[in-house]
Amino acid sequence: MNSLKMFHIAIDEEVYCFLKRQAEPFKDTPNSVLRKLLLLQSNQANIPTPTNKNESDTWTGIPNALAQILEMIILVKKEGLSRIKATHFIAKDRGITFSSVIDKYCRQLGKKAYQIDELLSHSNLEGFKKLLIERFPFHSKVIEDTFSDIDEEVYSYLKQHAQPFIDIPNTVLEKLLFFKNDNYANNNTKRIEIPCYPDSIPSALAQILQMVFIVKKYNMSRVEATGRVAESRRITTQAVLDKYCRQLGKKASEIDKLLVDSNIDEFRKILIEKFPFHSKVIEDTFSDIDPKPTEVKE
Repeated sequence: MNSLKMFHIAIDEEVYCFLKRQAEPFKDTPNSVLRKLLLLQSNQANIPTPTNKNESDTWTGIPNALAQILEMIILVKKEGLSRIKATHFIAKDRGITFSSVIDKYCRQLGKKAYQIDELLSHSNLEGFKKLLIERFPFHSKVIEDTFSDIDEEVYSYLKQHAQPFIDIPNTVLEKLLFFKNDNYANNNTKRIEIPCYPDSIPSALAQILQMVFIVKKYNMSRVEATGRVAESRRITTQAVLDKYCRQLGKKASEIDKLLVDSNIDEFRKILIEKFPFHSKVIEDTFSDIDPKPTEVKE
């Protein structure tokens, strides 16, 4: 599938709140809501105009029929297009006829259009996956990767607890599995001292150091410490997570390894390399972390 050129635009709070009210958690982004409101509800031809891109870039080694079927599924399930609009999109993108795309998911799968619509429903999505694996057994990996492995009941439950544009499935799981468990509830009633840093210290560095300090000083988990930092700053946990993952180019599991006593010095060196003009505050924070955790006060 091709990627469209993206633009950054500024919108006011009222518009943003309106978009959030129209959004479906995990499915919509501000762009997809705007697309539905401005394009898909238009009376004119409302299929997004793709840019030319070699289809082999995305589906190398995948049969043409399977590639088109998977593209249709992605557009329907992730972009919110109808099967018909998704089919038009693929046809225009590939420079082929509309009926040629329909042929891939109807005649070659031995299904009628209404049967494909039934397979695209949430309750029958597993059946669609099995059908494709049976039809294309040598390409089961790419089929599995395309379909979500979270069942609909769990997915719907997560959506109910998600904030549009803010949460992703992982952040909701963290809140449900970690922030509401007994250990977190107990820790959350205890007072801890979170170090404060002057405005001259980059916000990203300050949040990382606060997280490290809480983990090492009070023997809390990274997730719990992230929650404490977010709460103290009145921001989302995802915003704090972004500071020590994306901005350091690390996965959460890699951060957990760096927080182990034997690797903590490596963490310090990474931060000094990332923020060389603030090496003193980094050194001071790490030197202030005792080898043994401090008992928290009730």
